[in-house]
Amino acid sequence: MVILAAIGNLLIIWIIATKPLMRNIMNQYLMNLTLSDFLSVTFNASFNFIFMLHQHWPFGKIYCIANNFIANLTIVSSVSTMMLISIDR
Repeated sequence: MVILAAIGNLLIIWIIATKPLMRNIMNQYLMNLTLSDFLSVTFNASFNFIFMLHQHWPFGKIYCIANNFIANLTIVSSVSTMMLISIDR
Protein backbone atom coordinates (compact mmCIF):
# COMPACT_ATOMS: atom_id res chain seq x y z
CA MET A 1 0.00 0.00 0.00
CA VAL A 2 2.85 2.36 0.83
CA ILE A 3 4.57 1.67 -2.48
CA LEU A 4 1.38 2.22 -4.48
CA ALA A 5 0.66 5.46 -2.62
CA ALA A 6 4.18 6.73 -3.26
CA ILE A 7 4.02 5.83 -6.96
CA GLY A 8 0.58 7.42 -7.36
CA ASN A 9 1.68 10.62 -5.66
CA LEU A 10 4.84 10.80 -7.76
CA LEU A 11 2.79 10.35 -10.93
CA ILE A 12 0.51 13.24 -10.00
CA ILE A 13 3.47 15.47 -9.15
CA TRP A 14 5.19 14.52 -12.43
CA ILE A 15 2.07 15.21 -14.52
CA ILE A 16 1.41 18.62 -12.97
CA ALA A 17 5.08 19.63 -13.09
CA THR A 18 5.74 18.64 -16.70
CA LYS A 19 2.53 19.68 -18.46
CA PRO A 20 2.26 23.46 -19.01
CA LEU A 21 -1.54 23.29 -19.33
CA MET A 22 -1.77 21.79 -15.84
CA ARG A 23 -0.12 24.79 -14.18
CA ASN A 24 -3.06 26.66 -12.70
CA ILE A 25 -3.90 27.63 -9.14
CA MET A 26 -6.15 24.65 -8.37
CA ASN A 27 -3.59 22.16 -9.64
CA GLN A 28 -0.89 23.88 -7.58
CA TYR A 29 -3.08 23.31 -4.51
CA LEU A 30 -3.53 19.67 -5.51
CA MET A 31 0.21 19.34 -6.07
CA ASN A 32 0.83 20.68 -2.56
CA LEU A 33 -1.63 18.12 -1.13
CA THR A 34 0.06 15.39 -3.13
CA LEU A 35 3.51 16.43 -1.96
CA SER A 36 2.48 16.43 1.70
CA ASP A 37 0.85 13.01 1.24
CA PHE A 38 4.00 11.71 -0.46
CA LEU A 39 6.16 12.95 2.43
CA SER A 40 3.78 11.36 4.93
CA VAL A 41 3.80 8.04 3.11
CA THR A 42 7.55 7.84 2.58
CA PHE A 43 8.81 9.23 5.89
CA ASN A 44 6.07 8.21 8.34
CA ALA A 45 3.89 5.29 7.32
CA SER A 46 6.50 2.53 7.06
CA PHE A 47 8.42 3.58 10.14
CA ASN A 48 5.31 3.94 12.29
CA PHE A 49 4.05 0.56 11.06
CA ILE A 50 7.29 -1.10 12.17
CA PHE A 51 7.03 0.69 15.53
CA MET A 52 3.45 -0.52 16.01
CA LEU A 53 4.42 -4.12 15.18
CA HIS A 54 7.41 -4.37 17.51
CA GLN A 55 6.57 -1.77 20.20
CA HIS A 56 10.17 -0.58 19.85
CA TRP A 57 11.66 2.34 17.88
CA PRO A 58 14.83 0.97 16.21
CA PHE A 59 15.56 4.07 14.09
CA GLY A 60 17.27 6.23 16.69
CA LYS A 61 16.35 9.29 18.70
CA ILE A 62 17.13 11.83 15.96
CA TYR A 63 14.80 10.19 13.46
CA CYS A 64 12.15 9.87 16.15
CA ILE A 65 12.17 13.66 16.49
CA ALA A 66 12.31 14.12 12.70
CA ASN A 67 9.47 11.62 12.20
CA ASN A 68 7.20 13.51 14.59
CA PHE A 69 8.12 16.83 12.95
CA ILE A 70 7.38 15.49 9.47
CA ALA A 71 4.05 14.06 10.65
CA ASN A 72 3.00 17.42 12.09
CA LEU A 73 4.33 19.32 9.07
CA THR A 74 2.40 17.20 6.58
CA ILE A 75 -0.83 17.46 8.57
CA VAL A 76 -0.57 21.24 8.86
CA SER A 77 0.29 21.50 5.17
CA SER A 78 -2.70 19.37 4.14
CA VAL A 79 -5.16 21.20 6.37
CA SER A 80 -3.88 24.62 5.31
CA THR A 81 -4.06 23.69 1.64
CA MET A 82 -7.61 22.37 1.99
CA MET A 83 -8.56 25.58 3.79
CA LEU A 84 -7.09 27.64 0.93
CA ILE A 85 -8.97 25.55 -1.61
CA SER A 86 -12.26 26.17 0.21
CA ILE A 87 -11.53 29.90 0.47
CA ASP A 88 -10.66 30.01 -3.23
CA ARG A 89 -13.88 28.25 -4.14
